[in-house]
Amino acid sequence: MLYIFILKFLYPNEYTYIALSPFLFVSRDISLRMSSTRVVTVVGGGVIGLTTALHLKSSHPDIVVKVTAEDFTPNTCSNAAGGVVFPPPDILFHDSALTPEQEERKRWYIDGMNHFRNLFHSEEAGDAGVSLIFGYFLLPFKVPAPAWLLKAVTGFRVVSEEEQGRLRLPFHPTCWFFGTFSVDCDCYLPWLTLKLQNLGVTFNQKRLANLDSALTDCDMVINCSGLGAKRLVPDPGMIPYWGQGKAVDAPWVKLFVKSEPGREENPAQAGKYINIFPRTNDTFLGGIKVRDRVDLKVDPEVRAQISKGTEGILPGLKQSIVLREWAAVRPGRKSVRLEVERSNGKYILHNYGHSGHGINF
Repeated sequence: MLYIFILKFLYPNEYTYIALSPFLFVSRDISLRMSSTRVVTVVGGGVIGLTTALHLKSSHPDIVVKVTAEDFTPNTCSNAAGGVVFPPPDILFHDSALTPEQEERKRWYIDGMNHFRNLFHSEEAGDAGVSLIFGYFLLPFKVPAPAWLLKAVTGFRVVSEEEQGRLRLPFHPTCWFFGTFSVDCDCYLPWLTLKLQNLGVTFNQKRLANLDSALTDCDMVINCSGLGAKRLVPDPGMIPYWGQGKAVDAPWVKLFVKSEPGREENPAQAGKYINIFPRTNDTFLGGIKVRDRVDLKVDPEVRAQISKGTEGILPGLKQSIVLREWAAVRPGRKSVRLEVERSNGKYILHNYGHSGHGINF
């Protein structure tokens, strides 16, 4: 989506084009002369907010950028994520007959893969918590691998039913093996934060009453508030999706296992899946996705479900030490909101509603 007028507002005597996706804030300057420095506040301390702030400040160093959020790392929704870059299931159903919105989500996913590939091949991969991992991706329905996925991932192959059995994987009609990127947000968010601090970006931990209150000391607000948009906008289209996971010390685990939940027409399977993700400093185990549940209490029944699923594949996980366990709520929405509105003569740019795919995008 292209917002020419955003940078024309920031630099009235320049012609600057800016393309904003939920992952990248990318600009192309036609004129190098800037007329003034303006102030932008990014609302949101998760991966979307920090990434947006970093790309904005890196592309336009004369803009004063501030990040305001109720919580920062390690207490954000992003810190609770498994953090492995997978394509959203809805774009896997078709190869060529994607809707325009699905095509956009596919492009965002590929952009994300390219970003983490470049970061993995940089000197900062360790500090950022980015690693290349291989493993098994399972779907509860038969679907051919789209051609674009084969180009995005590394070492793709189709896994037979016989191989699934040998590896104690629960049988799925579709099973793929490939390499993708693990992003440990307990490393990645502090890495982003340090990058921003070194660029002069300031941080303000504050619970805002609404977005207008953030406009009082800046020229523009970029709203990356995730589930907080339900209250701040307010946006009734935001849907909480509850999840639970744990981090264990299991250094022998080298391959990921990711099973996607069933489609919603199969209520017995919808929302239940298996996540085993080796990360920089631990192994993540999950998972579940429950609509409209908002408590942050660890559920003993869900703990047992996660243990049964993950230990059924890797019995050695029974002996692993639990480093931490948590419940969190994903910011669900029918589609990402990416648009601009005016408020009291200023601009608010909305960039939220990534439905648990913030790292992917």
